[in-house]
Parts: sequence; structure tokens; C-alpha cells
Amino acid sequence: MLTLPDSLRDAFKDPLGPVTTDATALIAAAASTRDEHGGDAP
Repeated sequence: MLTLPDSLRDAFKDPLGPVTTDATALIAAAASTRDEHGGDAP
């Protein structure tokens, strides 16, 4: 198991991007990102 060192905890304290609990919005955003970057997943 990996453990985040105490010295790095502040660096990861705040989210690096938007946080969502809406699964539909999350799936739509993932599909949009995939389409923009040419992903091969369905």
C-alpha cells in the first residue's frame, strides 16, 4: 500500500478541477473529452 507523505498532504488538499456527484454529467464530460482528443473507447 502507498502512503502520501505528510510533506505532500497540503499539495493535494484542494481539488485540482471541478468536483461533481452527477454521474450523467460526469459521463457526458468524459465523452466530450474523449471526442476532443480522439480516444478510441466507445
